Amino acid sequence: MFDDLTVSEEVYLKLGLTKTEYIEFQSFWLGLTTYYIKKFESIIRYLKRTGDDNNPVLNKEMLRTASINLSKDVFYTTFTDSLIGVSKDKFGQLMKLFSFDTNNKLTLLDGYYPVFFEYEDSYLFSPFSVRVNMSPRNLLYLLNKNHLDIFNNEVSEHLEPQLISYCISLLSKIDSLEIESNINWSRKGEFDIIAYDAIHNIVLHFQVKGTIPVEGARMTRNLESRMQEGIDQISKFNQESQNKKESIISDIFKHKISNPNYINILLGWGGFGSYKIWKTMNEEKIVALNLAVLNHFIKNIEANYDFNDFYDDINNIINLMVDSTNHKRITNKYKIGRYKIFSESFDYEPTKIVKYKFLP
Repeated sequence: MFDDLTVSEEVYLKLGLTKTEYIEFQSFWLGLTTYYIKKFESIIRYLKRTGDDNNPVLNKEMLRTASINLSKDVFYTTFTDSLIGVSKDKFGQLMKLFSFDTNNKLTLLDGYYPVFFEYEDSYLFSPFSVRVNMSPRNLLYLLNKNHLDIFNNEVSEHLEPQLISYCISLLSKIDSLEIESNINWSRKGEFDIIAYDAIHNIVLHFQVKGTIPVEGARMTRNLESRMQEGIDQISKFNQESQNKKESIISDIFKHKISNPNYINILLGWGGFGSYKIWKTMNEEKIVALNLAVLNHFIKNIEANYDFNDFYDDINNIINLMVDSTNHKRITNKYKIGRYKIFSESFDYEPTKIVKYKFLP
């Protein structure tokens, strides 16, 4: 549950950690919060069974296990180095990243939620929040919002190359493809990945946008702008003359390629944006692709597959994944005092798509 493909080993190293140390840090908190959650649940069960809802001792203990305030001195005294899994310095560094200093003004941001509230000599936290908000993805959001200098200078440069690397590893399983990456075809643009299928004379043109997976309207808008950049880069190449495009492709693969069919592909870590971007991709017949979809496609590909069907086949896989979740539109209802609030949303069964997860 802790791993995230968007965070490569290089990102952890830039932060002065290893991926293993980060997982050890998460595992420590998983174990500790499991203890508190189980204790909380046992108190709830006892109160329900006995009907002793007004028991002051148990109610106080229940609150203490739901909202915990641990002294900083507890770490590396009560808990040993081997139990925590990382050195004291690195533990402090990670806690700084995941904590909100109560001396500062709290600003809630799309995609990032403070896990710990740091006081001068203690940490305040909910074990329920810790279990779900210490993912590598949340670490990226945190760096992007609260430590932008670290994110821009140390982290962001690795997101897109990591995505390209995973994609090439999957494409390499298709014997008929010749694959190149990071090719500047002119001052106008670059092929993030370019592949050629000699059997059917087809060129696969990939534009890759390694953005952080989005959460919230603001991040969705930012994602759309990045995806639009990819669409614009595809359009620049498509606007070249047929002869110019053939010359570029032939030079890349070092043999003559004449009158190929071009398949345009936009590759991201997750989603692509709102209806606006999807409408543009459908109109221009650009394939929307992520690693999970590509992995499922390659697992089921037949020998000598004809990539002329790629656009339709990928859309069919996306529809298959979406339909398998039994998704439905719902209306959330809230009551605050005498006011009633309604918001439109959707519900689905997330366990239905676990089988599609890409694990390199």
